Amino acid sequence: MNEFITNFLIAFIPIFVAIDAVGLFPVYISMTDNLPENTKNSILVKAMITASLIGLCFLFLGKSIFGFLGIQISDFKIAGGLILLILSIHDLVFSISKRKEKYTDSVGIVPLGMPLVMGPGTMSSMFVLVDKVGIPITFLSLAVNLGITAVLFYYSKHMIKVIGKGGAEGVSKIANLLLASIAVMIIRTGIIEAIQKANL
Repeated sequence: MNEFITNFLIAFIPIFVAIDAVGLFPVYISMTDNLPENTKNSILVKAMITASLIGLCFLFLGKSIFGFLGIQISDFKIAGGLILLILSIHDLVFSISKRKEKYTDSVGIVPLGMPLVMGPGTMSSMFVLVDKVGIPITFLSLAVNLGITAVLFYYSKHMIKVIGKGGAEGVSKIANLLLASIAVMIIRTGIIEAIQKANL
């Protein structure tokens, strides 16, 4: 039992840090503020289903797929970072009304489900954890983390009521600055890893 708990924590903590549900919380608020409640729920459901399906596929088939296509994690990081950077710049430039036109419930798939919730960092962690603690514990840790993320996102509507529309708009701008920074960081680490592997 103690060994199970230890292995679970070994898997849970890196995935929790990689998903960073707390850090994504303001990003989710910025994406869903002023949207109808049914659209918010649809976005949340699609994000969790997308992240779960991609997580499961990657858990069981990730190494085989990446190996077959010749894709490195560094390549995936650069591509995911570029997507996030484009989206964050768009949201910083355009008004909230323009963003609202863009954010249909499909945003739950891209970018929320992937590459935000299920991104390069989470996939990299899973690569290591499968070899370290096995598929069952890695799967359980992923499921618990996705559950925590879903609960946190669902209750974001209460936070919006507390901070008000003006506060939500401020959070949106800050979140998109953070998102742009995260995107640059992902691209940078991807490029560094690619260069390091090329020099080996």
